[in-house]
Amino acid sequence: MRYILTLMVILLLLSACSNSNEESELHLDSSPLIIAAEENDINKIRSLLNDGINVNETDDCQWTALMKAALYGHREIAELLLEHGARVDLVDSGGYTAMLLAASNNHQALVTALLDKGASINHQEQTRGWTALIWAAKRGHTEVVRLLLEKNADKNVTDHSGKTALSWAKESQKPEIVTLLQ
Repeated sequence: MRYILTLMVILLLLSACSNSNEESELHLDSSPLIIAAEENDINKIRSLLNDGINVNETDDCQWTALMKAALYGHREIAELLLEHGARVDLVDSGGYTAMLLAASNNHQALVTALLDKGASINHQEQTRGWTALIWAAKRGHTEVVRLLLEKNADKNVTDHSGKTALSWAKESQKPEIVTLLQ
């Protein structure tokens, strides 16, 4: 089930990325740093960073290595990238940040690490206007919701359809999260 949810997030994010030609769609992850982050290859990342690669380089959809690490929950990779100057709040072409990716995929430890580095807790992506809290509430990630609330996430932010995290938790039938948000 988790694989299917992750795949759905990836497809949603890729749909937010509009490429002007077919050629660019074939090379979304052309950066060796981004590929290494996706593959959780810390030795390759260390080597690339030691060689002076730009830690904030992006692919055609403006994804960074930090975003890939956040998507897949590769905390050690994310922390290494952050230590080497990865910008925590860069956005891809759909307005997604590493924080949104970590929260939507239930990577609580990574959410904590990103918040500790100053990640924007209430950032809204462009496609639906969802925040990390809305993503976590909708998907039933109770501990991430609890963490975000403890860190003062704004539970009253509305998405593009006028729904809050509470609205999504109710609609998704997540009673424990509904209780947290009330």
